[in-house]
Amino acid sequence: MTKAVNRILRRTIVLCAFFVVFACSQQVEESSPETLNPSETPAQPLLTLSELLSATDVKDGLASAAETNDQMLLKQWQDRLLQAADEVYLLESEKKLLEGEQGIIFLSFQGMKVNYQRDFEQAFFNFGDVEQVYLDYPAFESLHGKSQDLVEQRDNLISNATEKLKQNGFQGDAEAEAKRQWQQLMQQAQQN
Repeated sequence: MTKAVNRILRRTIVLCAFFVVFACSQQVEESSPETLNPSETPAQPLLTLSELLSATDVKDGLASAAETNDQMLLKQWQDRLLQAADEVYLLESEKKLLEGEQGIIFLSFQGMKVNYQRDFEQAFFNFGDVEQVYLDYPAFESLHGKSQDLVEQRDNLISNATEKLKQNGFQGDAEAEAKRQWQQLMQQAQQN
């Protein structure tokens, strides 16, 4: 096997192990990188901080903790992630983002980001009030412009589809049908 395939397999195995370790409440002690011989230490981290934070259970846990402002739960996730950081030889510069009080703030922000994305997507796909999402998450103002562009593109597609349906003699609420078709198309795209 090539080195790239080995690296991908190793990352997958470590990520699976990460899920198993944190799905269980037991803490397993393992050798820290400092106790390994230099020849045993991997040249590169097995995972990045972004990869650790993108694990479904981590995202869900941080989102829940941020939503309720549960500092104790955030601290538990911080401890888990710091342990995982050691296990996957996370870069020190990335590990520092998780440490101390600033790490709690960082993890809370990551959870809020997950909640913002979830709430925006729900409003977006269901033609809900995205303005309310913007009000609920003022810290993500820099994303509001980009998300508003998506809303405008969606609305333009719906408008064009509505006109096309009317031109083709559609009987009934053409706009509602255009929205239904758009939602169906988006669901199919997510499944693929």
